[in-house]
Amino acid sequence: LTEGRNIPTILEAFASPKVNAHVVFLGDGKFGSLIHGYSARHSNIHLLSPVRPTEVVHYVAACDVGLCLSQPICLSYKLSLSNKALEYISAGIPFFYTDLPEVSRLLGPAFNSWLIRDPACDLTEAIAALTVRAIQEAKSNMRSLRLPSWDEEAEAMLSTYLQLMP
Repeated sequence: LTEGRNIPTILEAFASPKVNAHVVFLGDGKFGSLIHGYSARHSNIHLLSPVRPTEVVHYVAACDVGLCLSQPICLSYKLSLSNKALEYISAGIPFFYTDLPEVSRLLGPAFNSWLIRDPACDLTEAIAALTVRAIQEAKSNMRSLRLPSWDEEAEAMLSTYLQLMP
């Protein structure tokens, strides 16, 4: 629960009377006390204690939708493929995501409507507009996603390195 993940924006969205949904934060960190304050005032905002990394996908699988709203505050973040995205895919849970090229590439065009270009302006409306049908359709599309294996990724990386070497 740290910088670069749009946590204050998520809290504001779920504190809005337009949103009739719950949000669960899992873990601890810099924004723990802020989340705790919001959860004391809003019955739909929850903070759970940290769990072991091997248990995260199990917890995520209990959700309807995820939020992977990383802020591209530097080139490394912009080009990253976050654990959060991989955990949602592993759990078969559709998720709203920010404009990160690797996440977009992995999800493909079937998930363009889940892209949140400006979370501060668009997140509340996107959550409020979400329907059960849209979630079910996205979950169905999630089943067609395939995470590449390390061997596949290593082969592509090695090939690129070999092309770059004199």
